[in-house]
Amino acid sequence: MIIWTQQRLEFWEELNRNGVAYCTCQSWLYREYGFAYEWLAEQMRQRLGEPTRTDIRLPLWGWVQYGCYKSKKPKFRPNNVDNKPIAEVFIEAEIPDEMLLQSNFNLWAWHCLNGWQIGDEQLQRDIDAYNSKNGIKGGADFMNYPQELKERIANSWQHIFDLNYRNPRYHNRPKRNTPIQATFWSLRREWVRSVRFNMPKE
Repeated sequence: MIIWTQQRLEFWEELNRNGVAYCTCQSWLYREYGFAYEWLAEQMRQRLGEPTRTDIRLPLWGWVQYGCYKSKKPKFRPNNVDNKPIAEVFIEAEIPDEMLLQSNFNLWAWHCLNGWQIGDEQLQRDIDAYNSKNGIKGGADFMNYPQELKERIANSWQHIFDLNYRNPRYHNRPKRNTPIQATFWSLRREWVRSVRFNMPKE
């Protein structure tokens, strides 16, 4: 399957040096939403197996379909750190299907990262009751929920892997119009089809 991934230049250098590269750094998203990233990494282990390196905790990220079936490829938009552009690469790669875990990006970004449940009306009533009883206002408080409630919420996130999932209250787009992401443990040099560079001037 063809995917697109945007990485720092150091990742590309490691890929060329070793023939394979992994996720070796944590983004600010992980630092803020670590509970969701850890959950997805565990899903990777259950569905795809363990990474080949024992020190790897998190997967790499890529796009299978950025917008819809007519615009699968994302645009290369280089990032900035402290308002300064950084050296990055935009890689198109063809990765064996069995090494990818595809998921619905919208459900991931809106529900998993926010600690919201997906598609379980009884669970939502239980969450609302807990929030009301404990004076929780303004939405989810995932990390402070009791373990039983957290497990039920996380279990509802399985819907992100069903690319045909449709529910008028949570996600009602057909697969052809759904942004689809893919996670994978490693990228091999022979899988790379093309690469673009962003090299800021000193």
